[in-house]
Amino acid sequence: MKRLFILIAAAVSPTLAILAEEPVSESVHFEAEFAASDIFRSGSLVLPLARRIAFEGHHFGGQETDTGFTGVSCTLTWKGLTLTPGLGVLFGSNEFAATPAVSFRWEYERKWFITQGLVVQGFRETPIFAEKGEADSRSNREPASFVRPTISDGNHLSVRWR
Repeated sequence: MKRLFILIAAAVSPTLAILAEEPVSESVHFEAEFAASDIFRSGSLVLPLARRIAFEGHHFGGQETDTGFTGVSCTLTWKGLTLTPGLGVLFGSNEFAATPAVSFRWEYERKWFITQGLVVQGFRETPIFAEKGEADSRSNREPASFVRPTISDGNHLSVRWR
């Protein structure tokens, strides 16, 4: 896993230097998105603060746990490709341990081809609990295991048919 991260960082570093040189258009528009069903809901808000810097808030909820990410991000654009790394805090319900986290959003649109997505990676481990039985109470349950939370949302490729 560490090798993969180093490989990605080495590949992205020269690209970021090129992206930083591109002029950025001043945008005062915010982005908001909400989707819900009877078993899952998700919402995102991106508010521009200054030039390339923005406030981000993302919420993901299900029947067991609600999780969220709040932080700041910096948008880099180059030839239609938008890369947005961020830094913030990942938090949640159901005894989810709050943790510092990094986020990465991307968007690319060229004629009929569109891709966009979001990945959030927490640094600290959070407990995972076994399914709650009738005799169990939240105060005396022991974690079944621990994980470093990763959220991957909206990662897709689309084709616009004209």
